Amino acid sequence: MTSLADEKDAIREQMARYCYALDACRFDEVAALFAEDGEWTTSYGTARGRAEIAALLDSNVPKPGEGP
Repeated sequence: MTSLADEKDAIREQMARYCYALDACRFDEVAALFAEDGEWTTSYGTARGRAEIAALLDSNVPKPGEGP
């Protein structure tokens, strides 16, 4: 049986993986954190599934040196 503290720790770890992968522009790793049929919905688009999520991020998130 997992404790509430263990569950919270798991959520923190998942968020850390998400943040580090997004900051490093490793969009396939970000997308892998979603369920197979997961959906990303933002003001700049919607994507369903890991491949679409990675592609949406790749086309909208500036890589280091490309953005402001």
